[in-house]
Amino acid sequence: MTKQDYIELKWEANYWRAQHARLVEREAALKGDVEALQSTIRDLTQRLYGAKSEQSACPDRPGRPHWPILASGATARSTGMAAVIALPCRS
Repeated sequence: MTKQDYIELKWEANYWRAQHARLVEREAALKGDVEALQSTIRDLTQRLYGAKSEQSACPDRPGRPHWPILASGATARSTGMAAVIALPCRS
């Protein structure tokens, strides 16, 4: 093996090591992007199909008094306000 062949082999080995390092770094960045996008999808899916935090417009038991929750967190019942009577829903 001549000195020139040895130099070319060393050059090629260093070139491919650098390419591999670049691709490993790129793959790690892409995996991070995928995780971020999957968490966004999970969040949006939960918002769309998850349990609703607000009460339904048509309660299951019509005629039962419903005490609205005020902005302060207290219920209307604890403040002495009148209850809202749930009427049957029209379809």
